[in-house]
Amino acid sequence: MRRNWSFIGSVGFAVGLVSAATPALAGPPPAQGEVIAKFTSATSLFQIDLNQNFIWDGGAGGDATAIVAPGAGVGSPVVGDAGAPCKQVGASSVFCDKNRNGTWNGNAGGDLSAVFAAGAGAGTIFFADLNGDGTEEMVKFYNGVGATNFFQVDTNQNTIWNGSAGGDSVVNIAPSVAGGVPFACDCDGNGTIELGKYVAATSAVYVDLNNNGIWNGNAGGDKSATIAVGAGPATTFLFGNLAGSAAEELIKHYASLGGSEAFQVDLNNNFAWNGGAGGDGVASLSPGAGAGVPCTIDLDGDGTTVICKWIGASSSVFADLNGNRAWNGNAGGDKAATFAAGGGAGVFVVLKKP
Repeated sequence: MRRNWSFIGSVGFAVGLVSAATPALAGPPPAQGEVIAKFTSATSLFQIDLNQNFIWDGGAGGDATAIVAPGAGVGSPVVGDAGAPCKQVGASSVFCDKNRNGTWNGNAGGDLSAVFAAGAGAGTIFFADLNGDGTEEMVKFYNGVGATNFFQVDTNQNTIWNGSAGGDSVVNIAPSVAGGVPFACDCDGNGTIELGKYVAATSAVYVDLNNNGIWNGNAGGDKSATIAVGAGPATTFLFGNLAGSAAEELIKHYASLGGSEAFQVDLNNNFAWNGGAGGDGVASLSPGAGAGVPCTIDLDGDGTTVICKWIGASSSVFADLNGNRAWNGNAGGDKAATFAAGGGAGVFVVLKKP
């Protein structure tokens, strides 16, 4: 199902192109479920809630750490192939704890250090399994101006940009629409991951639904839609599977809608806002805590996700654990917690559990 690059967190880089950093979404959920993790850029350290209790218990208590390329400098967190903790440094460098042993071993030791498509300039790197072979390919989204935004896909999976002639791919999605934030999801429920982008200012979403790498528009089998325009621009769009169906739903997140943080969920998967009477839904998540960075998480790996959010400055995490899209607090089956606050402010991501 998703992540995207993870939905990344509060200090982020792509929700990010909208506010701080959102991650892109990518790939089906693993049977083992997902976990939250906090990334501290100054130390290149991920603190991973391996026991899924939303509390930092340390290694002795069932949690885990991973350090990624500490000598490479400060970066932003990324979710790699199979949920590996990764970071992007600068315009095109990516590093992953690919062997998932928690220590940095470099390429020779089974980890990943790569510079991908540096010639295109600065871009957002994430991972998605676009060919359905079970491996998530590296993808770089170049967010230029006007007709110069495109995706570069490491189709041959060698972590080097070889161009179309060398086995890699360029994907164009609504290239005449400036900018946007990239994502990857199974938007139609056919088991194949599609690439897309959203433009928050116009509540617009564009998806290469026919997976041919060319923008054909709605008439040609792709998807261009605006969602809940009347409610105003979103803080962020993301995808989840709150209904447990094959297709992931689009979720529009607002820092404030009617004075409170809110989510509008396209539960009927038609890329239009039909309201509750028409099969869609509104969700609320700890509205009194203030606006946070939204995410979705599948804790048990059953394919159904719940909404979550984090506030990086206070290391606060909130999750609609009971899945009813209303905020019931810890006593009512939801979760409000502070995770690894001792490490200071950080950026949160959702990783696949190893």
